[in-house]
Formats: sequence, structure tokens, C-alpha cells
Amino acid sequence: MTAHLVLEKLKSIGYQVRTDGRDILLSADRDPDHEQATALLRELRYCKAEAVRLLQGSAEAWPAEARTLIERFLISPTQEAPFQLNPCTRVINSDVFYACLRREIETGPRGPRARYGALQADLQDLAKLQ
Repeated sequence: MTAHLVLEKLKSIGYQVRTDGRDILLSADRDPDHEQATALLRELRYCKAEAVRLLQGSAEAWPAEARTLIERFLISPTQEAPFQLNPCTRVINSDVFYACLRREIETGPRGPRARYGALQADLQDLAKLQ
């Protein structure tokens, strides 16, 4: 799940979300659903850096097409390794490959591979495999 989606879901269940530049600060007027809040807070740990940037207003938004690919990637199961991503790329260790993609997504659209479309191409190739 992307940081934007996690933050929106937290707000929808009653949290006010802000940052001090380093940490994410949460407060609630009412008691949110415990199970849903726990799951969202667990997700927030994985995308904390992106969430802080979004809350500070310094993150650029992903284009709609890239957002769709990212959300599909984040909810899809991990491919078992080894697998052929495209005619030129064979993935030997899927855990490392997926961790790198998650880190690049967290870096945002100004990351080097995202700027030149390599990240988006990998996400498109993964979507074709599923």
C-alpha cells in the first residue's frame, strides 16, 4: 500500500495525521477500529519516509498510471524465483528484487530509475506476469 493510501485510510477511520519532520504524530477524536488501525499502522511503518515527505508537502505525486502500477504491485503476491521478468532480465532472488522495487517506490517519482521510466517498466512487466 502506498503512503498516500495509508494516510487517507487513517484519516477515514478518525485519525488526524501530522509530522514534526521526523516522526508521524497521530491523534483521534474517537476510538478507531482497533484491528483496522493496527493493520494500517503496520503498513505505515513500511512507508514512513514517504509518508513524512507527503505530510510535509515536499513529495511529488506519482502520475495516475504509475500509481495504478504501484498499487497493483503492492497488493500482488511475490513471484517465486527464479523467473524471467522480460527478454533481457532474469530475476534470481525475488526477495531482493521486490525489496529494491519497494525502496524505489518509497523514494518517489524523482528517484533515478523512476525519472527515466525503468521502475515503471519493471512494474509493467511484473503486471504482465500475473
